[in-house]
This record gives sequence, C-alpha cells and structure tokens, in this order.
Amino acid sequence: MAAAIDIKALGTAQVQSLLSNFQYDIEFNGYLSNHVKHAIIALAGLGAKDERIQEYWDEYTLETPYGIKLDPVSESARAIAAGPPTLDEAGARALIGLKKDFASLCCSFDRELDAGVEATLQKWMPVLVDGIPGALTHGIIHLGWALAAGNRWMTVEGLAYLAFAHVSVHPGRFGEETVEGTTPLETLRALPDLGEFRDEVKKSTKYSETDFHPEIVASGFQWQVAKVLEEGHPFFYKRPAWLDEPLDDLLRHLYDLVALLHVVYDGNFLVLHAITSLWGLDRTLRAMKADDAFARHAYRCFWVMLLALLATSAAGLPSAAELDAVAERVDADDPPNWADVSRAAIYQQEEHNIKLVFCCLDLWRRYGKANLFAVAATKFTETPNIGPAAASSFSA
Repeated sequence: MAAAIDIKALGTAQVQSLLSNFQYDIEFNGYLSNHVKHAIIALAGLGAKDERIQEYWDEYTLETPYGIKLDPVSESARAIAAGPPTLDEAGARALIGLKKDFASLCCSFDRELDAGVEATLQKWMPVLVDGIPGALTHGIIHLGWALAAGNRWMTVEGLAYLAFAHVSVHPGRFGEETVEGTTPLETLRALPDLGEFRDEVKKSTKYSETDFHPEIVASGFQWQVAKVLEEGHPFFYKRPAWLDEPLDDLLRHLYDLVALLHVVYDGNFLVLHAITSLWGLDRTLRAMKADDAFARHAYRCFWVMLLALLATSAAGLPSAAELDAVAERVDADDPPNWADVSRAAIYQQEEHNIKLVFCCLDLWRRYGKANLFAVAATKFTETPNIGPAAASSFSA
C-alpha cells in the first residue's frame, strides 16, 4: 500500500491558524454544518497556494455555497470555551445527543486532550462512535480531518460535535446472525427492498416533531435518517461475514463500495458523505491506535449508518445489474488527468467537491492507482437547493 497524503507536512502556519479559528459556529441556519475547515484541509492536501486557501476561507465565511451566511460564535460562548471547564465527565456524557451547550463541550474536551490525543480518543470513541450518523456524518468528518491535520482545536470541535449531534446506530441491537457476502458489495446485493419500511417509518406518528429529535426536524433528511435508525430494520443488525476479513482488506472493500456507489449515483450528495466520513473514521482509528475488536465494531457502526442513509434516500438502492455494469465500465474507462481534476476542485465553490477529489486522490495513491477512485473523483455533486446559490458541476 502506498503512503497516504501527509496533511501535516503540507499544512502551513496559515492553515493551522485557520483551523484553530473559533469565530464561526459549528452549525448555521439551525441545522447545517459548517464545512469551511474541511475545505481548508482538502485544499492544502491538493496543493492549493496559501492565497487560494485564504480566498476560500474569506468567500465561505462571507456566504456559504448555499447562499446562507455562517452564524458567528457569541461572545458568551467564546468565553465558555476559553474558560475553566464547567462540565465534569458525567456532565459531558449527559449532553450526548442533545444538541446543547456546544461551547461547554468544547471546553470539556479541551481539558480531556491534556491527557494526549491517543488517550482521549481511546477513552471517548467507544462512547461516541455509534453516533456517527449525527449531523449527516459531519461529526466524524470534522474529527477525522482534524486529526489528519494535527490541529488541536479542530480536534476539540470534532469530539464536541460528535457528542453534540450524536444519533445512534443502536449497537445494542447488533446480533450474531450472519448475512453472507465476502465483501460489503456482495452483502449489499442481499439487502431486501427497504422502500416499504422507509415509507412506513416516515409516516409513523410515534416520531413526533415535538418529542423525537425536535432539534433536527428542520433538516428534513437528517430527521428521517434518525427515525429510520430508531425504528431499525432486522437486516441492519445481522453480522456481515466480511467483518472477519483482515482489517486492511475490510477497509479497502468499504472504500471500494462507497466509491462505486458514488459513481452509480453519478455524484449523489449523500453518498459523497459516505466517502468523506469513512475517510474521517479511518483517520480517527489510526490516531487512537484502535485495537482489532474496536476497529471492527467501528466499521460495523459505519455499515449500519450507510444502510440507513441508502434506505432513507429517495434515490433508492441500485440493482445488482446496475452495480455490475458500472463496475465494468469504470475498469474500462481511461483514467482522468489528475492535474485537471485537482485544478477544477481547487477553484470550486462547493466544498464537498474539493473534499471528494482530495479523498479520491489519497485513495488512488494508497490503493495502487485503482481507476475506481479516479473516476469517482470526477463525479462532482451539486449544492442542494436549500438556498439561493447556483449548482456546481465538474469541468476541467
């Protein structure tokens, strides 16, 4: 396996300064995640000059690609985050999933990191890893990308955001009944049609807007994912046979699956998050030096999250014939010119595409220049139509 991109070696003092900034809140408009720091890391990884990195920061913090402005951190929240901890460990645990007191959680995790990054992750990831679907996976993205960049404050934010936005995959329901398939792709083929299940959950009256995750009701899809996970489907909790594969093979197969799905869906916004969040989880497990058992548990949590995202999506699940056809075509395609793709990404406004290209380039280097990751990198997504901003597409 080739070496992954070393963000720490690429990041400048200016990049680290931006990642340590606490001027803007982790969410804005009530439910949208602030992605600007992810973009800064990806731009650095793609070799963008400091001037372009600063320009992107200035543009995004003035107005996001949605056409909606970021929310500034209040003076009182800044004081809390910078002051002495107001939460003990029990108090921090009590806030998990409540989407309350983010600044206090930051202060608490800042103190926790005094024990060292590895020790803090080993203590807290067993508590937080099942909540990776929260905020549409942006907690684990924020944490994993912060760890890759070696930035303490962003790591604090990532841990706090995982706790703040936690939505569980319910690992207590994990069973030992095995579902066959030597790879995640093969297991996905065995997935039953979940359309009826999803529709029943969406219209269920037991998940009211006032007492079931009311803080994410406004986000629509995030609320529906939370309901699908809360209800659960028996298939989610069966034990995939590939979970016993060597960890390096297991991870490679998960990356292959999410990249293939991104190509099949032709740049689907939701599937793109599966790529960037798996990359974040991967970097987190490396930073904590996770043991074998915990790494397998974490990837099982990711698998359930992925199934829930696919089940909730209106796009529906691709057929086995679609998957095979795209896989065959990808292998036969001429690889794109990475210089062109990277240049296009660096000058994107839509930060998801910058992150997509960075992740795919990293995976292409790590996994023997596999064409799948090169093709996936060209499948730019469009900014969701929730604001006045225009859509964004790939052009070299």
